[in-house]
This record gives sequence, structure tokens and C-alpha cells, in this order.
Amino acid sequence: MEVGRPWSFVCEMQFLLREVFDYDYVEIAGILGKSEASCRQMIHRAKERVAKRHRRFEPSREETDRIAASFLQAARTGDVQTLMSLFAEDAVMMSDGGGKVRAALNPVRGPDSIARFIVGVVRKGACNEKLSVRIVAGPRP
Repeated sequence: MEVGRPWSFVCEMQFLLREVFDYDYVEIAGILGKSEASCRQMIHRAKERVAKRHRRFEPSREETDRIAASFLQAARTGDVQTLMSLFAEDAVMMSDGGGKVRAALNPVRGPDSIARFIVGVVRKGACNEKLSVRIVAGPRP
């Protein structure tokens, strides 16, 4: 979970245990070896950070299509520089193979590392299916 600056592992675990798994504060404190008061405060701060999260900009459908096309073309041709230009300096990529294909075990951080990872995956033929754009989150036009 990357919201603003990276969270500590303990902060992230507290937030997830409370908000995703619905543990109560006493249980979280016991699991993590923290006081209940400390857990309450940390989770409160985490909720505030999530609530303040906002998009840096709201791209138009045309801009989204242009960026996606640029990404796909760069991935297909191995153009690391173009891929890098599409990512923020603090970009973090998470991958999940769903138990069916290999994936990065750890987050891939930074434009250079992310671009090289993507080019490597495409070059190795890990994208056996046709690369295409799919809207998986966000408003539909």
C-alpha cells in the first residue's frame, strides 16, 4: 500500500488487520506486540492519510488512450526510455501471477526498474496473449 510516503510494515499491518480483516484493537495489539492505544492512534492516522489521498490530475479519455497506446508500443518494442517517461519518480509496481505464472516477489520501485521489468517480461514471451488495454477500475466513458 503506497499512499504518499511509504508506510512502515507495522503501520500497514495494523491498518489491514483493522480495515480489511475487521480485527479489534486488542487483537491487533496482541498480534503486533503494541499497546492498544498505540494501535488506535496509528490506525487513526492511517485512515486520515487514505482519506486525504487524491489524484494528481484527472486525465481525459483521449489522454488515457494516448498514454495506454504509448505504453503498449514501448513495451512491445522494448523502448525503456519511453516507458520510463510514463511513470512518476516514486512509482511502485506490484505484480501477482495468481499462482499460474511467475511474478516479482517484491515491489518494483522507480521508473527505470519498472520499465526494465516490463521489457524483460515481454521479451521472455511471458505475455503469450495479445497485449491490449482493458479498463479494470475507474469510470467508464
